[in-house]
Parts: sequence; C-alpha cells; structure tokens
Amino acid sequence: MMGIAIRQTAGMVTPLTKRTLLKLFKTERPTEQDWWNKYFAVKDGIERGRGILVVLYENEEPAKIAFAGLAWD
Repeated sequence: MMGIAIRQTAGMVTPLTKRTLLKLFKTERPTEQDWWNKYFAVKDGIERGRGILVVLYENEEPAKIAFAGLAWD
C-alpha cells in the first residue's frame, strides 16, 4: 500500500465509514476484541489491491490502528 485515501483507491488504505463500522461492529469505536471477532468479515469485503484501516479503542480512547488488505498478486 502506498498511503491513506479518503475513498477506496487501488494501492491505498481507506478508513472504514461510520456506516460500515456500525454495520460490522455495532459501534463507531470498536475494541481490539471487536476487530478480531469480525476480522474475517472485514477481510472478505476488501477488493484486491486495496486495504482498510480501523482505529481501535480502549476505555473509549483511541489506542491502536488495525490494517487489513489484499495484494494484487
């Protein structure tokens, strides 16, 4: 991946939208446990050559950033 984009773009990672966060995690502030519980559902929605990022929270504070993506090859 080459950088971060606002919209899904080849070769870039994109933050999930609030709508997608709510759909997948039932919250706009997922925890690391939420991430691992839904990891395969998240990964299945990613197109080749693209990636996503999700800010993970601990005690309602941003704590980590999770990335998932698929290579071109």
